[in-house]
Amino acid sequence: MDKKKILISEDDQYIVDFMSHIFRGTNYDAVFARDGYEALQLIPKENPALLILDYMTPKLNAFQLCQELNKNEQYRSIPKIVMTASEKNEIEEGLEKYGIKALVKKPFFANDLMKAIETVLGV
Repeated sequence: MDKKKILISEDDQYIVDFMSHIFRGTNYDAVFARDGYEALQLIPKENPALLILDYMTPKLNAFQLCQELNKNEQYRSIPKIVMTASEKNEIEEGLEKYGIKALVKKPFFANDLMKAIETVLGV
């Protein structure tokens, strides 16, 4: 069975390490970008099945990245999950506007993240 590729935009190395550990031994292949701009550059190369975006990454935050992706029909339909430590009501308006399918509140447990992924991907 082919692994589904997930592109994760996250600038906190602790969270990157934690998520790397979560995806070991799963049916997902995690690729990491340090910021929104790097994620934007990796999407055509990696062709991810899902994007997990930290709301407040440098260079392009999650909403700015989604705005760029929505300009391209090919990338607009990639499902997106946003991770944030911010209050939900601060970003709730942007979730629908940018086609974000789920919100994961930081800090999070591994099973919360996996449940969001499986829900969004319909697994």
